[in-house]
Amino acid sequence: MLAGILQRPNYFNPFRHADRTIERRNLVLDSMVETGAITKEQAERAKAAPLHLSETSVDASEAPYFVDLVHDQLLQKLGERDFNREGLRIYTSLDPDLQRVATAAIGANIHLVDEQVDHLHRKAKPGETWTYPQVALVALNPHTGQVLALVGGRSYGTSQLDHALAKRPTGSIFKPFVYAAAFNTAIEGTILPGQTTPFSPVTMLSDEPTTYEVGDQEYTPRNDHGLYHEEVTARYALQQSLNNATIGLAALVGFDRVASLARDAGVKNARGTPSVAIGSYGAAPLDMAGAYTIFANNGLHIEPWTLASIRTPTGDIISDYTPVTKQLLDPRVAYLTTNMMENVIDHGTGASVRARGFVAPAAGKTGSSHDAWFAGFTSNLLCIIWVGNDDYTNVVIEGPHLAAPLWAEFMKKAVQLPQYSDTKPFTAPEGVQMVSIDKATNLLADAACPEDYEAAFLDGTAPTDTCDHPPDHRNILQKLFGIGKPGN
Repeated sequence: MLAGILQRPNYFNPFRHADRTIERRNLVLDSMVETGAITKEQAERAKAAPLHLSETSVDASEAPYFVDLVHDQLLQKLGERDFNREGLRIYTSLDPDLQRVATAAIGANIHLVDEQVDHLHRKAKPGETWTYPQVALVALNPHTGQVLALVGGRSYGTSQLDHALAKRPTGSIFKPFVYAAAFNTAIEGTILPGQTTPFSPVTMLSDEPTTYEVGDQEYTPRNDHGLYHEEVTARYALQQSLNNATIGLAALVGFDRVASLARDAGVKNARGTPSVAIGSYGAAPLDMAGAYTIFANNGLHIEPWTLASIRTPTGDIISDYTPVTKQLLDPRVAYLTTNMMENVIDHGTGASVRARGFVAPAAGKTGSSHDAWFAGFTSNLLCIIWVGNDDYTNVVIEGPHLAAPLWAEFMKKAVQLPQYSDTKPFTAPEGVQMVSIDKATNLLADAACPEDYEAAFLDGTAPTDTCDHPPDHRNILQKLFGIGKPGN
């Protein structure tokens, strides 16, 4: 078999193409009979034998960035040594099947990025050239922290820089931490300044241009495309990724409080300034994968890990590693935030993943800063996609157009693997209720107001008035100003 596969090692890879490998092996056996190296009887016995393959492992060439990462961690833990010569057994987190899906998804779909970059430069001057963005993918099990697949760039041969470890401004994939911090206040029974009820998906937020004092400078954020609203629900603000409404909410919660939650979740550079709410502080894709476990794992943060165990050639344990975990959110807060991110994928800026045919229950968030991001998860798989330029120039094209399609194409293939196919709807924990809300008034829907949507509320925070019997003061405001309508 070994002699036969030398000619075309990938084509005759026994782990992927056992039938080809057996056919090739048998051809070599027949040749050995012809040369008199073995008898015909010996050849027939050998042909009847199975391949006897060892446990499936991944080729270093299939996961070069992951292998480099593990090698660096081994050097940190054990010092400079020749691990191959020592014959150490290194057990890692990688799922070879999912890694192949990740590598193939990036390779087959990176043209979706390149074509948009080409279109962006369609009016370029003759002879003008431009570079194409880099890309990173991190996929992990949100319940164990196990890094299942990792792609650190477009081509390892071109660049060995692992972009999955490069810290970049996170953009709007940071925004769910603002809303989680706000839900924390509701759990505590605190009423945010200017509000009369605890924070909920229908809390009204101002989305008008606002200037903040940061030290001796002024900071005036803007919404994408310069579009603003007078007031919107919190649910709609996250759905449409509205910058001003989200920063305004962070101001009510406290910028320091938002930053503290983010730092605990792994965004170590976060600081309590207005821009923290829209992801101005840097984190690596691997960091953000770990940070998102608090939403996908009932509030429990798990640090991503790649190295499970190091053993001697005879199997004796040199070192075992256990995941580092910490409960950062109440499970109710994790679910309430996740439910709003489900809406982002179903009706908001992340809807492009549905348009590309990804249908499994999922929650996620787009991100655009100088880079493009998409962060999302199902009940059993979490994936972060990053697209950006090495020279830190603005990719200009937003996350829904650059990163989300790559996420969708990877996840469509991933959920076809048996180990990730059993995707389940997210389940509300005790203390959270699902409520039908009227689109026009953001009050309880009944038969008189059939245009509704479903949202998750902490017990005791849902509206008590119905859409056909709103309180007088709200009815007047709606008639005069249309307040409350952007709630779908």
